[in-house]
Amino acid sequence: MGRRLSGVWWFRGDPIYRRIYRVLRVGRRLPSARSITVLDYDEGKEAAERRRAAGFAVPSKGEVWFDDEPPSYLVFAHELIHLARKARDDVGEEMYANALQRLVVTLAARGIVPRRSPLSLLEDVTPGQLLEALSAAFGRRFRSFNDFYVSVHGFEPAFLLDRDLRPVSRVGREAMKLLIMYLSDESEFNMKVLRALLSLLS
Repeated sequence: MGRRLSGVWWFRGDPIYRRIYRVLRVGRRLPSARSITVLDYDEGKEAAERRRAAGFAVPSKGEVWFDDEPPSYLVFAHELIHLARKARDDVGEEMYANALQRLVVTLAARGIVPRRSPLSLLEDVTPGQLLEALSAAFGRRFRSFNDFYVSVHGFEPAFLLDRDLRPVSRVGREAMKLLIMYLSDESEFNMKVLRALLSLLS
């Protein structure tokens, strides 16, 4: 029958899990912890084997399952993101989860609950806003995302180059998704990147 998330021993005992939940609850994107069901191991084992997954979520039922309990913070954040209410249909469930899981865990580890949901980074942030946030956080004016990557990391990502290996003239939706994902991962160890993303969630 599963258990309420609010009553699971590792959720009650480890504040990081509760902070991850609070970060994703911003804007009431998640149901209450009492309404989320953590399936028992045997209830989800067969489905998990088919998916070859360390966890899975059933958003329509508010259910999550984990191969190991307690799950890693990243797996917990990943599955809760699947349960969260989304504002766009063209992002993709796995992109939401893969792109934002590291940022959510980083915020939780630092005890930061933003004013806006991290999911909004994939929903309503424009390339211009993101570039402006990076420029402000790094204290220098970046002319483009290519300029940012060359200046900060010394290379240009392939998704910011066209077929002739020249910088793209326009950053589209797919490139924005990848930018958010890579910056989310980087936010764990780069405070300037974290500051830039937080400024977009204020």
